[in-house]
Amino acid sequence: MRLGSFVALLIGILLPGCSSGPSEEIALGDQLLIEGKAEEALGHYQAAVEQDPDDLDARLRIARVHLALGREAEARAALDEAVLRADAERARVLVRGAEVLLDAGASQVALGWLQERAGPDAQDPEVLAMRGRAELDLGRIAEAVATFESAAGDRTDPRRLALLGTSYYLAGLQELARAARGSDQAEIEASRRRAASPLSEAKNPLQEARYLDPSNASVHLSLGQLHHQAGRFEEAMLEYRLARRLAPGNPEPALVMGGVHFEQGRYEEALADLEEARRLGAAERASFFLGMTYWAMKRPAESMGAFGQALAAHPELERQVLAWMAQRRSENVPALIDLVDSEDAQVAAGSVRLLRGLSGQDLGGDEAAWREWWTSQEARPGSDPDR
Repeated sequence: MRLGSFVALLIGILLPGCSSGPSEEIALGDQLLIEGKAEEALGHYQAAVEQDPDDLDARLRIARVHLALGREAEARAALDEAVLRADAERARVLVRGAEVLLDAGASQVALGWLQERAGPDAQDPEVLAMRGRAELDLGRIAEAVATFESAAGDRTDPRRLALLGTSYYLAGLQELARAARGSDQAEIEASRRRAASPLSEAKNPLQEARYLDPSNASVHLSLGQLHHQAGRFEEAMLEYRLARRLAPGNPEPALVMGGVHFEQGRYEEALADLEEARRLGAAERASFFLGMTYWAMKRPAESMGAFGQALAAHPELERQVLAWMAQRRSENVPALIDLVDSEDAQVAAGSVRLLRGLSGQDLGGDEAAWREWWTSQEARPGSDPDR
């Protein structure tokens, strides 16, 4: 889970929650999205924008739904309008919009959109970071590192050095992801070798940043992630605790600490960390990892509720949930079927949604039909339920 956890956090978009004003419309849209009713959800998000045209969260949700439905032009139009209305916060809106596109796997679109819309904010460090991420996603690693070098400037700004270190880290992480997806052993080994150099390069700018500004919580967080990826959990936790002490209102340290505890099988501690992250404002990201933790603890109803909250705002995360569930399909499918007739509508809808994704079948809320289908899968000669 180490690679997936880090990518999920760094790509880390994840909307901070509903705004005041049109919050009821957004909440209704989120519930419909959980139930798989994307078009109806879109109507509520659009109603939220009509109530408050400056509501960024609603516009980002509109773009996400359009992307999930394959409507790229409409998604870009929603993001363009958000930028036009941004005024003084234009760079921040560019970053949030690029994150929406990157999360949907539209890296080429994200890169082109930034090039077209960045304008006077083209050299903003955070905008450059998004551009570098898009280049990384497209496999243009040398260009990405150069972009992050530009963001780092003269290497006297600790925040930019942290971005540079993170870029090298992402470059290495990308190669490790290729290795994880590969089927040819020679290609897998080549990707692992290519990962070694950028992962090594990440350490120096991060340490420089820590020297220049030892009170910079984000630097400690990035160094912790570097140790985390290498499996050095104690060193990672030391940096994460420093980050939490320096930025007590930031949910990120609690999120990544929860990830370490999850990987170590220390689920109660993971729950405490993730609940803290949720309390501090990272409700949707925390809910995603809470879903995994509750499921590992054999608390499926709570898991479905947590996953449902995360997927409402970020339907693209469903692929990650399905990939994780598929690792132990023979255990997870029967557990999901047990939840199909839950009295909790969110739990029932979430279990059906995941069953549909795992099976390719659409049997709705008919528990008996799902059990019959699963029995037929187990009875097939030579079948492997975990594949």
